[in-house]
Amino acid sequence: DDEKGFRISDGRGAVVIDNNGLALEASGAIALTGIPGVELSAERMSVQVNTGSDRVTESIATGEFGDGGEVVIDLDVAANSFRFSGDDVALTVAGVTISGSFAVERFTQNTAALDPVTGDAVLVPSTVTVLAVSGLEMDLGPVMLDGSGVFLITDAGFAGEATVGVGVNGGDDFQFEGSFGLAFNTSEEEVDRRVTVGGVSVQLLLPEGPYTRVSGTGVSLTAFGQTISGNFSLERDSQGVIRGGMSGVEVFLGTDAGTDDEKGFRISDGRGAVVISDTGLAVEASGTIDLVGLDLVTFSAERMTVQVNTGLDPVMESIATGEFDDDGAPVMVDLDIEANTFRFTADGVELGVADATISGNFMVERFTEYEVEINADGDAELVPSHVIVVAVNGLNMNLGPIMLDGSGVFVFTDEGFAGEATVGVKVASSTTESPIIFEGTFTLAFNNTMQEVDRRVTVGGESLALLLPKGPYIRVSGTGVKLEAFGQSISGNFSVEKIDGEIRGGMSGVNVFLGTGAGTTDERGFRISDGRGAVLITDDG
Repeated sequence: DDEKGFRISDGRGAVVIDNNGLALEASGAIALTGIPGVELSAERMSVQVNTGSDRVTESIATGEFGDGGEVVIDLDVAANSFRFSGDDVALTVAGVTISGSFAVERFTQNTAALDPVTGDAVLVPSTVTVLAVSGLEMDLGPVMLDGSGVFLITDAGFAGEATVGVGVNGGDDFQFEGSFGLAFNTSEEEVDRRVTVGGVSVQLLLPEGPYTRVSGTGVSLTAFGQTISGNFSLERDSQGVIRGGMSGVEVFLGTDAGTDDEKGFRISDGRGAVVISDTGLAVEASGTIDLVGLDLVTFSAERMTVQVNTGLDPVMESIATGEFDDDGAPVMVDLDIEANTFRFTADGVELGVADATISGNFMVERFTEYEVEINADGDAELVPSHVIVVAVNGLNMNLGPIMLDGSGVFVFTDEGFAGEATVGVKVASSTTESPIIFEGTFTLAFNNTMQEVDRRVTVGGESLALLLPKGPYIRVSGTGVKLEAFGQSISGNFSVEKIDGEIRGGMSGVNVFLGTGAGTTDERGFRISDGRGAVLITDDG
């Protein structure tokens, strides 16, 4: 009962020694016993060595006999190789446990190549070292780790891939968990190698390098009541281009998260992608926004999106996010951004303050256009022009007695400013004696540049067209305009525009009543109906 020491059991092995070299295999179960605070065990540790230039495949008698006859060991060791492995190894020190299976392998492989002097095909030896870990588990009290990985060292470089699951339990104030991946290849060759560790065959498959990828799946951080979670992936390819993606991002900043009393700012279904190259930065990020738990203020957005491209070329790529679907395929974000572009969109926005609400879809975009112009030397050249577009669609404002709805597109260029907006207005204010009603649809269109405007933008999933004649030009119009106040009423349609120095105005469907008892059998007063007219004002009169 008091034994202390190192125990090997069920040991077995075989050796072959000839003029070609030494081939050896030995294995056994390992246990460290009787050492206070320290425990070590391994279901089996094995070592294989072959110093010769040929593979050794033999069945070697062990001197043991069983029911089926003499027990033999099948020796199968690759040429010029060394392999050391441990299956189901467990080490405990002061209550901290590390367990898993591992393998370390070193061998020489020959690769066909052309002699640079003679041009003949020759075999070039290369030393390869492989380190593999599977089923790794580490119990560090509040910190739990698990993972696996394969690493390859050759004369051409260093490559590897590893996955580590992390769990940190810091009580109510701090929680962190996630599965993280690392893959890299410093060589200029693709890597496709398979290694067996812990009885499981693991494949290392990587593109040519230099290449590095870092990813995180199901990453979650909770600290002092604030939370952020999601998936991400970041990689650098052999051309030096960095690509990153994220999906399933959830953020809460506030108090009492996850309860009926939560108050704060929440981002959900966040996703995005980024590409960084020598030509610039392209990025897209979007998410659903909610302000929750505040008594007098509400705010939400079905989706807010930011797109940026600082490069001279459009970017169209599908970027991995670190998340995988039910079939194991990576979840991708499709990046599609024009050159020299900044774009911010907000779809399904709703803001409520007390009893007033504002909702709609919004878009702001800035980009650079190039036009061909003939310079002073008669040569054609590209001249940049900066463009800013602001668009609103599905706008609704409920301000109690005042209701507004509308849409509009506005364009700023180096040459000037143009835009068109339509707003529906309804005002209903009443007293016990006399109501006041005002309603109508009003349109403003203008262009202070010397060019026609023909542009189309998408906002809130709807395509809006801005089509205006060359300026200076401005038009104000009203349709279905109606005013009723103190029993008097006026209604109709009108339009006023200024173009090329002339002012044109028109009206139709005009109806006016001035008197009492409007709309009843007792009405008395002055009525104008089906009124219409037009006006033209020029420099001549």
